[in-house]
Amino acid sequence: METRLIRYEAARTALQEARSIDEVKEIRDKAEAVRAYARQANDTELVSWASEIKLRAMRKMGELLDGMKQRGEREAQGGDRKSNFPSGSLIPTVGDLGVSFKASSLSQRIAQVPETEFEAHLETLR
Repeated sequence: METRLIRYEAARTALQEARSIDEVKEIRDKAEAVRAYARQANDTELVSWASEIKLRAMRKMGELLDGMKQRGEREAQGGDRKSNFPSGSLIPTVGDLGVSFKASSLSQRIAQVPETEFEAHLETLR
């Protein structure tokens, strides 16, 4: 139990400190793997913790993607100019960043939820 709490807090700290989409995706993917394992093991407490970390990662991804769009660091949609990015744009799209359209859309919607509502929702999941 104590070890789980330490790992949970470490994951939350890592998310708070994450500054790139890749960092957040890695945390999200690890949380999903833990969640899947916990479901198989019928460990409802661990499922809850992993689900919360995954939701927090999705929120952080949405915040980063929105910030990138606002600063002109990513295309809102695919471009048509020549560059090194697969989309052909001088600025990467979410696909170039390795994020699916569905994950991008969902994470940006989660990021728009006011902090108090988001935390209240997480509390109901516990």
